[in-house]
Formats: sequence, structure tokens, C-alpha cells
Amino acid sequence: MKIGYIFNQIRTWGVRGLFEAACRWPHEHLVAAFLKKSMRDNADTIPQKGITIVAPISGRYSLSKTMRDFIIRLKAVGIPCQVFDTFKSSGRVPDSVYKPLLTPTESFNILKYEYVIEMLNSPIPAGLKVKRCRIAFWESESGILDVFPYLKDSDIVIAMSDFNAAYFSKVLPSDVIVRKIVYPLMPLPSNIPSRAETRQKYGVREEDFLVFFNFDLKAIWRKNPDGLIRAFAKAFHRNDDARLILKTNNANSCADKLYVLRSLAESLGVGSQVIFVNDYLSSSEIYALTGACDVYASLHRGEGFGLGIAEAMQMGKAVVVTAYSAPLEFCGQYNAILVPYKLIKTNNDPLSAKFGYCADADIDFAASALRKLYCNKELATKLGRNAKQFVETHFSDKEFKTSVLKLIEE
Repeated sequence: MKIGYIFNQIRTWGVRGLFEAACRWPHEHLVAAFLKKSMRDNADTIPQKGITIVAPISGRYSLSKTMRDFIIRLKAVGIPCQVFDTFKSSGRVPDSVYKPLLTPTESFNILKYEYVIEMLNSPIPAGLKVKRCRIAFWESESGILDVFPYLKDSDIVIAMSDFNAAYFSKVLPSDVIVRKIVYPLMPLPSNIPSRAETRQKYGVREEDFLVFFNFDLKAIWRKNPDGLIRAFAKAFHRNDDARLILKTNNANSCADKLYVLRSLAESLGVGSQVIFVNDYLSSSEIYALTGACDVYASLHRGEGFGLGIAEAMQMGKAVVVTAYSAPLEFCGQYNAILVPYKLIKTNNDPLSAKFGYCADADIDFAASALRKLYCNKELATKLGRNAKQFVETHFSDKEFKTSVLKLIEE
């Protein structure tokens, strides 16, 4: 590894992050050796129209889920693809989630299709005679090349929002092509627990007004759950029939951050109204919480896509969202309440410092929006109906397939 790269990784992810990267290196070396052998063994292959995916498919990361969903949607709309998993860790999703998506290694040929898509960096060897693409997400309008400098080595960088497409086009070298495809939003599963069952499970009455937000504590500054707690307290500290559920990820490793949020809720007088859900939940259980709420609220400081928001809209829920970054791909004045913001400098959080500036949502406006939806059920129903209609149209199989075919047939 180059010295400059090492120092950059330490600044961005800390010594622990560099250590984790070093632990992955032997596995990545083996993967690279396999892919090089595939190149040598199939050197005479004439690439076909289609997509090869080389990425950490089996990881628990949100980007790994995106790649799994991408593969499922490619297969569903009949676009030829093959898949190789680069992930090596004890933190895999269950075998049943990812193994059916993989191509057997004995029949995997990295040169089979004209396009190879990877998720940010991967151990794909140089010198491919096919087009090398990277899918990337970014939550701000600066700093991506400081964290992911290897994007400059791509033939094509794929964005899944106009926000990202515009930013990538501005900062990447002119010889790197930027293409946008539709996000592979999955159809709703059929086994979602009912609203009544879910509310009963978490001690929420049927008549209660329920606000929901799902986020990762490791990204607490960018996700801004403390801002949501403040807005909720302003709107409902005198209303015992209002509840806020915060579903956290990485609670065990971020106990100090969870404590701060609990303390904030108590200090604002809404400790008994804020419910923290910290256990691992399956995707159907996450959908169940979304389906049980009246409003999904995200006062984020920046999003690379905003999957929780999109899924809530897909389920016909009213959403209250910071009017910034990628969620504007599907959130507008007629299907969401957009919260104004001011741009502020990022703090020294290692996951946000490279952004430069991010959005800081207007808490008073957000509180007023939540209050308005509490008082006006018809408005909430209308926004949810419009949201569902937009998402079903914008993320349909037809729109997804058209966008991918435009990529591979140009």
C-alpha cells in the first residue's frame, strides 16, 4: 500500500479502520489471483451484452444490500448477469439471502460480459478488455475523491440520483463517463406483520400518532436523530398520544451515542414517548415498523439515496424530509413535506468530515410539519397516496430496465 493512501485511510477511518483493511488484504489478494486466472483462461472470449458484478454481496452493509437488490432486479427484468462475491467476514447475512444470487466459481468468466460493475473499490485486476464500472453514493457536494480516489480509474461511474450524477460529473476527470440508473427498489414483501400486531409489540396504541426513523448510530451526525428528537419534543411534549420510534443499528458498539440520545429525550420531557429499538431486525420487521407508523421523518444532513424514506413512501406513508441531497430524486412538494435547511460546516466526525458542508434542517419547521400531520389526517393520507403512486411509477421494472439497457447498449 502507498504511504499517502495509508495516511488518508487513517485520517478518514482511524487506525481501527486501517487495521480492518489490513486484515482483509490476504483475502483480497486471493480474490485478485482468482480473477487474474479467469482473465488468462478466457483471454479469447468475445464479451456479450450483459453485466458482471464483483462486490461484497454477502455483507451486512447497506451497500451490499443495494448490490443484492440490483442483482435480483437484473434477473427479474431479464438482463444477463453473473455474480462473484468478494466479502470475507463473520458478519455475513444468512446463506439463503445471498448464495442463490452467486454464479458458481467454475463457470465464472470475468470477460463474459461487456460491463463489469463493482461497489466502490474491489480487487479487480487492471487491464480488463471490458468496461469497468463503479456504483457510488455520496451525501454531499464535496470530498468524494478524498475518500474514494480510485473512482478516477473507472471507465464509468454509476449514480442512482440526479444529485449524485451532477456532482460526479463535476469532479471526475473528463474521460470518466457518468451514467445514472434507477435505484433497484425492491417490491414490498408479502410477509409483513400487520400494523396492529407491530404496534402491540412495541407498546403503541392504535390511536397513537406514531413517527418512525431508522438509522445507523455510526452515522449519527449525518443522520441527525437528535434533531428529530428536538422537533418531536417541540411538537408533542404535551401529547401523550404521540410516540417516536427510533430503530438504531450498531447499538452495541455505539453505546455512548445511544446514551446521549436517551438523555436528550429525557431532558426535553419526552423520554416516555421515545421508544428505542436496538436489536437486529429482519427486513420484514423493518417494513412492519414502517407500515405501523403514521409518518416517517428524516432530518438528515445528507443522503446518498435515502432507502428508508423511499420504502416508507412505497408503503403509502407521509414523509417529513430535509430538502437536500439524493432524496429529492423522489420527494417533492406534492408527495412529501420538505424541511428547509441552511448549509453548515461538517464537524470532525470521521464519516462526515470530508463533506465540507452539509444541510442543517430547520427544527421549528420540522416540528410544525409533524404537528400539522398530527392534526390533519387527510393531509397525511393525501401525501402518502401521492408518494406511493410516484414511487411505484419511478422505480418500476420498466423504468429500471430502460435505464440499465441505456447503459449497456450505448
